[in-house]
Amino acid sequence: MRFSSLTVFASFILARCFGFSVSRRTFFTKTTVTSSAILISSKPAFAKEVLPATRENVKTAFDSLSYELNGKDGSIALMQAKIDNNDFVGLLEITKYYDQELRKGKVGKVKQFLPKQEKSLTTLSANAVTFDLIGINKNSRPGKENASEANRYLDELRTDLQAIIDQQKFVLYVD
Repeated sequence: MRFSSLTVFASFILARCFGFSVSRRTFFTKTTVTSSAILISSKPAFAKEVLPATRENVKTAFDSLSYELNGKDGSIALMQAKIDNNDFVGLLEITKYYDQELRKGKVGKVKQFLPKQEKSLTTLSANAVTFDLIGINKNSRPGKENASEANRYLDELRTDLQAIIDQQKFVLYVD
């Protein structure tokens, strides 16, 4: 393993600054051994599990996304309630982290069941979901609170999620 001389020098200086008494030769040997141990003990990455497109798996994935859109306690209903009550702090908190859960989680599970052509169209809708959430987030920030614009982006989010849900008809079932 090779280290750039700048990396070794910077590490040596940091060790000296924090009171370690280490010779350059000892420091380089210990750094190499430690770095090698870290690299050797690393676990391999595995691809995420792909579920077979059984009717049950597909229904579960699409129902979960549909609940977010239409459920009385789904995220869309929750965001609508926050807008209606002018709770922009709560709305801001939801939109901060929701993209990961919605787009990568729920939409990602739905996408795995779609044929290639529909999968690429669903990716476009998933990207639109991100921008809808960004729009809601921007209109929830302190000093920039705007309920009508937040509602406009929430309506676009509804449209984009429904477009993804409508892709269920293209699923090729395995059973």
